[in-house]
Amino acid sequence: MNPNYQHPEVMCTPLVASLIHGHDEVAQCLLDHGANPQLRSDFDGLTPLQAARRYGRTALVEVLLDRGATEEPRPPFWQRWLSVANLA
Repeated sequence: MNPNYQHPEVMCTPLVASLIHGHDEVAQCLLDHGANPQLRSDFDGLTPLQAARRYGRTALVEVLLDRGATEEPRPPFWQRWLSVANLA
């Protein structure tokens, strides 16, 4: 299993999806098995750290920072869709 796989229809990492939906134990398991704490979702450019903060996953914010997540600004809107254009 690749913990960083982004299905082309969902365009979201499993880590970001688990943070958005409140599955903290799943997020921790994904991190323990190699999920990249910096990998943005292709759909909206959301990083795991941004998702954890936006959706109130305060316990995981520290875990993500300890695993190497950094404060990166969100790319401009047009850049977020470059990966989608590359699929065509």
